[in-house]
Amino acid sequence: KRLPQFDRAPMKLRIAIGVFLSLLFIYLSFWKPDIAGLFGGGTGIAEAFFGQTRIDLPGLGQTLAEAHYHYLLYGIALLLISLFFRAQRWRILLRPVYSEIHYWPVYSAMNIGYMINNILPLRMGEILRAYFLGKAENISKSSALATIVVERVIDTLSVLILLGVTIFLFPFPDWIRNGLFYIGAAVLLLIAFLIALLVNKDWTLHLLRKVLKPLPQKITDRLIDIVSSFSSGLEIMRSSRHYLAILGHTVLLQSCYILSVFFTFK
Repeated sequence: KRLPQFDRAPMKLRIAIGVFLSLLFIYLSFWKPDIAGLFGGGTGIAEAFFGQTRIDLPGLGQTLAEAHYHYLLYGIALLLISLFFRAQRWRILLRPVYSEIHYWPVYSAMNIGYMINNILPLRMGEILRAYFLGKAENISKSSALATIVVERVIDTLSVLILLGVTIFLFPFPDWIRNGLFYIGAAVLLLIAFLIALLVNKDWTLHLLRKVLKPLPQKITDRLIDIVSSFSSGLEIMRSSRHYLAILGHTVLLQSCYILSVFFTFK
């Protein structure tokens, strides 16, 4: 099936803005602009924007010259392999929404989303991959987005577990330990909300409507409709027979990431 086409003019504008922001962040990662010196007349344009670097460029060049690039190739290969595991895990999460979902539409939509994440800010690719898959496979976009939320919760939990083990074995500053605690608490609150939405949707939506009461009625109704349709994508949480498959693919996925980092920095 063909993936949907967006209106070209708005999409070109979004891409242009995304590319500009990406280049701006890359520039700010390497250089420190001297705006005060430029307007004060003490420095020229080239010196103001490229005179002060944040990194040691000669040292970076020497490091790149001495790098063992075959390890980098191993790391890249593992990242590419991880895409297949991630796509299959997303497909498993989608089965309660659409039991006959095929692998390649899921894989394609996922990678399009990753590409858009590199162009547009705020991880817009996560929302758009749900849109692409919904259009391509004729399934609810809100339900597809819900599976992505579950996917990210699983990823965050697995990272928190790995960080917890690491912090237990090695000394870390208190601010890292405290940050891990706050992130864990936020994830647990999100999981509690998802479970409540799955167990008693009407009560959860009623509670959410009370929380959203300060907002205009039109916006509240729209958000309630989105969350209501969103809940069908959480059905995977009822299906315990899929838990082992999801756990297995998560372990494979995180193993690829860990080994990729190991080879990249070796």
